[in-house]
Amino acid sequence: WISLIPEGTEPPIHLNEDKMKLYRPVLETLIYDPTKYDTYLEQLGVPYPPPAPPPTGAGNGSGR
Repeated sequence: WISLIPEGTEPPIHLNEDKMKLYRPVLETLIYDPTKYDTYLEQLGVPYPPPAPPPTGAGNGSGR
């Protein structure tokens, strides 16, 4: 394929400047910090491996 964007063209990030001012502080909290956490999931508070689901009661001998 042939790119329609000339080589060396800078991305027009100024178009998103207002959105980034709004979202950047929130997104910065999601940047992985390996000095504080062993894994990214730990930083997010996601248990891994996930806890086993409770038994469904199948095979409990009730005959129903």
